Amino acid sequence: MKSKYDIYISCSRSDNLHVQKFVQSLQLQGFTIWINTDFIISESWQQMAFKIIEGVKVFIFISSADSNKSLRIEQEVCTAIELGKSIITIMLDDSELNSAFAKALDSSDVYNSSDNNFVKDFGKVVEKKIKEDSRWVFISHSTKDFELVRLIRNALEKIGRRPILFYLKCLSNKEEVSGLLKREIDARPRFILCDSKNARASEYVQEEVDYIQSKQRMYETIDLSQVDFDSPNIEQEILDLIKPFHRRTSVFLGYNRDEQYIASQLKKQLNRVGFDVWDADLYLDKMPGNSTQKDWNTLIETSIRATLDKGYFIVLLGERLSDYSIDEVKCAYEVDSSRVLPVAISKNITPDFLQRYNILDVSDERTDSEMARVIVEALISFDLENHYK
Repeated sequence: MKSKYDIYISCSRSDNLHVQKFVQSLQLQGFTIWINTDFIISESWQQMAFKIIEGVKVFIFISSADSNKSLRIEQEVCTAIELGKSIITIMLDDSELNSAFAKALDSSDVYNSSDNNFVKDFGKVVEKKIKEDSRWVFISHSTKDFELVRLIRNALEKIGRRPILFYLKCLSNKEEVSGLLKREIDARPRFILCDSKNARASEYVQEEVDYIQSKQRMYETIDLSQVDFDSPNIEQEILDLIKPFHRRTSVFLGYNRDEQYIASQLKKQLNRVGFDVWDADLYLDKMPGNSTQKDWNTLIETSIRATLDKGYFIVLLGERLSDYSIDEVKCAYEVDSSRVLPVAISKNITPDFLQRYNILDVSDERTDSEMARVIVEALISFDLENHYK
């Protein structure tokens, strides 16, 4: 499910004061956070907690003598484990972890809170964790195509993704297999369907695709029939085939200098869900000192065209649009208007040339972080609509 929270923090009431310093570090990075401030257990709480944990990107467990004895926290941590969430554990003391979940926690994501530098940089630690997690790719395929799909996996690793594929021989119980696959899908941000006659005939593959779609997750299809696996240039052919998957996650962001803060929040949140973000500032250092305005315009136009090949253009409509921003927007609409998402971040009048387009209005949101969250959710829906046409 979609959530307005990035992070769920599970902690004991007695540790609440210690937790606030981590909350401050996370908020400086633009994260939205949920903590059970009432510290109660009820049936309604359990239902609410499950839905919130299901939607967050990272679950943080604050480990202490009290939290490891808490039934509520045990239920929260076990829920996060069952949902395949990325879990970060912060040790406030040297007490032993609750035996109900100790073995399931990844020791590489356990940190000691006594390091002041760690506390200060904790927001960056979580940012890095989310970015690393966004590189995982679940590959849906028929086991009959396994040798061919391995080549796809190897190519994805070459472009920096972390593909995961299954060849399950030890499990024969259908419910057990389905449960395992669904938990893996819940834990991954991106998906590839290796389409073939075998895949279309596979009950498990069709179940995976149906489940991915039901979760409104982004996925790409690679048609295995398009690949000549006997070709001497097979590696390059596969790299060419998966380029659209790599490109489709690109976004060019147009905005004025006045909107730099919300733009930075939006970039972070887009990165967290697997989009690569480009804007004019990225190209400033690439321009030679003797470059002309014409050279600059050509570079930006080329970049926008490359992004819109399989990506998107977002323009933030604030107090005003500069002439440069107007030129960027007009270029994007000329290339492919179906991949342009104009966003009103203030109540000012929309420029005349944009009046005939649908505009996402986020101006009623209270904070820049909330605006960014709504924009990201809209772009994911926008991406799904384009992908499934």
